[in-house]
Amino acid sequence: MSRPLTVLKYLAVFIVGGFVLSAVLYVYMLLGAIGLVWTPYTCLTDVLGQTYSRAGHYFEVNLTSCSGIGKGPAEISVFASKSRWGRKALIFKYESMADNSPDAHPVVELVDDWTIRISVKHVAMIICRSRQWEALAVEYNIGRVVDTDDAKPPGECVQD
Repeated sequence: MSRPLTVLKYLAVFIVGGFVLSAVLYVYMLLGAIGLVWTPYTCLTDVLGQTYSRAGHYFEVNLTSCSGIGKGPAEISVFASKSRWGRKALIFKYESMADNSPDAHPVVELVDDWTIRISVKHVAMIICRSRQWEALAVEYNIGRVVDTDDAKPPGECVQD
């Protein structure tokens, strides 16, 4: 007689545990859908560097990684704005090598009052680049591009 009661007791605990686990997963999925908890599909963005021009223009380099737990290629973007808190415009975006070496990080340098140069030693693929932003000309010094598609060269970065 005690054997069926023990089985029923374990079955009840199993069912209650299943409901609790389901409720926790449901709440996690809801929070993940609105971006309040980390999910495997979460992209992380880090600021790699910032610089200013003599005219007061602000440049920011961001690394965005969406590879989740494993290592993988990341996208590196260079943004420009008239001030640090101004609206940022994308002027260069590329996919870095999977090793994430420091050689894949761009250097933004001022050539003169009207020209900037973006230098990077090696990239996996160029997504977009702009030759001009506002009144500034943008020059590029890219050492090596691993994945080149000569039939479809990278286009201009689209501004919102």
